[in-house]
Amino acid sequence: MSAHRSIVGRCVPEPVSTYRLQLTPTFGFADVIEQLDHLAQLGVSHAYLSPVAEAVPGSTHGYDVVDHGNVRSEFGGESGLLALLDAATERGMGVIIDHVPNHVSVALPHLNAPWWALLRDGPASDADRWFDVDWDLTQGRVIVPQLGDRLERVIADGQLEMAVGDLGPELRYGPLRYPLAAGTEQLSLAEAIEHQHYTLTFWRDPARNVRRFFTIDELVAVRVEHAEVASAVDAVPRRLAGHPAFAGVRVDHVDGLADPRTYLTGLRETIGDDRWLLVEKIVAEGECLPRDWPVDGTTGYEHIRVTEHALVDPRAEGPLVSAWRQLTTDARTFAQQSSDARREVLDAGLRPDLERLGRVAYSPEVDPEVDPEVDEVSIGAFVELTLALDRYRTYLPEDRASDAVVDEATASACVARPDLRNDIEHAAQLVRTVPAVATRWQQLTSATMAKGAEDCAYYRYLPLAGLCEVGGSPGQFAISPPMFHAYQLQAQRSAPMAMLAGTTHDTKRSEHVRARALGLAERADAWAEFVATWMTTHRESIDRRHIARERVIHALETVVTATPLTPERLTDYLVKAGREAELRTSWTDPDNNYEGSLAELAAELLDEAAGDSPLAGFVASSVSAGWRYAVAERTVRLSVPGVPDLYQGSLSPMVSLVDPDNRRPPNWAEERARLARATSGDVFGAWVDAPDLGVVAVTAAMLSVRRRHLGAFGATASYIPIDVYGPLAERTLAFGRGRSGSDAPDVVVMVCPVDPAGTADDLTTVDLPLGSWRSVLDTELGIVKGTLAHATWLSRLPALVLERD
Repeated sequence: MSAHRSIVGRCVPEPVSTYRLQLTPTFGFADVIEQLDHLAQLGVSHAYLSPVAEAVPGSTHGYDVVDHGNVRSEFGGESGLLALLDAATERGMGVIIDHVPNHVSVALPHLNAPWWALLRDGPASDADRWFDVDWDLTQGRVIVPQLGDRLERVIADGQLEMAVGDLGPELRYGPLRYPLAAGTEQLSLAEAIEHQHYTLTFWRDPARNVRRFFTIDELVAVRVEHAEVASAVDAVPRRLAGHPAFAGVRVDHVDGLADPRTYLTGLRETIGDDRWLLVEKIVAEGECLPRDWPVDGTTGYEHIRVTEHALVDPRAEGPLVSAWRQLTTDARTFAQQSSDARREVLDAGLRPDLERLGRVAYSPEVDPEVDPEVDEVSIGAFVELTLALDRYRTYLPEDRASDAVVDEATASACVARPDLRNDIEHAAQLVRTVPAVATRWQQLTSATMAKGAEDCAYYRYLPLAGLCEVGGSPGQFAISPPMFHAYQLQAQRSAPMAMLAGTTHDTKRSEHVRARALGLAERADAWAEFVATWMTTHRESIDRRHIARERVIHALETVVTATPLTPERLTDYLVKAGREAELRTSWTDPDNNYEGSLAELAAELLDEAAGDSPLAGFVASSVSAGWRYAVAERTVRLSVPGVPDLYQGSLSPMVSLVDPDNRRPPNWAEERARLARATSGDVFGAWVDAPDLGVVAVTAAMLSVRRRHLGAFGATASYIPIDVYGPLAERTLAFGRGRSGSDAPDVVVMVCPVDPAGTADDLTTVDLPLGSWRSVLDTELGIVKGTLAHATWLSRLPALVLERD
């Protein structure tokens, strides 16, 4: 990967930290301007905005774009965005925008001009270049699955009517509007419907011939592999590129693109080399971005994975996994759960995409002698190859490093299904040699992993739910400090300006909830025993309600780690988790009785947690331990290679769950008050006053450190692992940060989230680099040098940061 280090010191401020802001119809550009002074006081260098393009009216997330060419009017329009950029310039700050080139919303067809043109004019439309339609499947008609019943019944019930709207003759179905092809407005309703370039179908019918964002019918994929489409999609970044506060772009779901490298190269040319270009991309363990991508890194899901696996108590794995298997009577590993869930999604929601891949791979254009009828064995070979892939996708044909990944997947698939060896090897050869097949397969594998693993298996396999995070490795527990250091050294070499995430709009749990889960893991034996006892004493209630055992365990951990919760919030979360897991209920076939039982369980657990009960005791201990892990995690994020990102509201004890829960607006007045209170003295004083204030104080202090030592944390900085000796060595992360080429750090960082009570921390030591060092977080420590024992600092704070005196 080519890191564009020219962003440093040019027309945007040097990156110190980003701060993610969720724009909504009630929180627009003018509201962001009101928060800029607060962000500047905290020490943030860049405001990071959720999507700014025109979206479905009322959308609270903005990823349902309807017009890439215009800035969203509900936020204040382009004039409002330019006013925000001007205000950022006055404060010496930059602004990053979230950009969505992969898809558009077609929920309301009349709002999306290219989609409207495609439906009206069919394959002859210029808009055909925008969308990935398999015209041959339906003889030149787009399948539009938006009806609530069979077409014949909808017609019989008089739910469809012809009219003339502001865009011309149209067909109306409730609030939905569809264009009528030229000349068909004179026909009868039934005849007109038969002569359109689209066919309206019942949403439950499985047939699809348009590539979507995963399996969401209302979000249709966009073909930015065509230059004219990419140019239209990138219109807003192009117009902003001349503004000095415009700092760059975060590209949403880069793995959905047919040709990421070509698109990113064009976007880089559009915004210039002096801006950030980041991609939302989930990388597997050991995976690196293709070297020829002109980007500065990812948005940092992998940072969450590495840090939290380095902080989790390694003793937790045995009792938690053992209890999970015993209580659920399911001995499958996460890898097996993931494979099963991905197979299910390939057989259901992604079946149209799989069959289309088969039609392309086994077509006369690829092999003139092929049987045009694609059989199940041929498709099955691609299924096995997909399931054997250990990551979201490969990047053939340009990225030749992907060849080895395909080789590994092929070998694994052949071991799993030796009866299909010849077919699997043939499918793999097509992927390697036929670009059209490679593109189809690669877009399918990314969707399969997202829907099968992340959106399904992560809600089925939950020995410690806090580890089931976007980009995570639920089947893995602790990693060693040397493994953590190896990752950071690689990050400094390959992507020193990547973003480091903690909480995002996509995380399944906020960083504070995950920190409490890490605290809960310290009591893994006691927790496993408690859960087993609770489920035994409540067996009759669980059986009567027919609640899945894995959902009960999940609910118990959620109450412990995410309290305070209302019954409504917890119910909504458990229902969503149950639907994603697709075991007892689902989005397409919700079981109201089962979901009602989840609501009863939620109310029962919250009542129990509010009283004098063992569950309440676990809540209290998890909260207390969670603050230690929160300080440790925040210190690491603000110190390791990359640019730390902070999520709106994360100065407060933000216990949020998966979207839309994590998009609840913060209390900005409380955020400002907490910052003022936490920075009125030193960090240790704030920690003693209230542990949650300690997290705020650490944040402000570390951002100040980064500003004082820009060279030690930037693109050319060094990362220096530091050895720790003694009983707590495996629970301590210690490293230095220094300027380019230096093996003498300017800043030393150590974190150890364990409870110091009862530990032999006086036997755990570190030999500090030469010189005298001054504590940043605890000024009472004074000047230290030589050998430093954990007993000197761990009883006061779970993190130690030293500046060279």
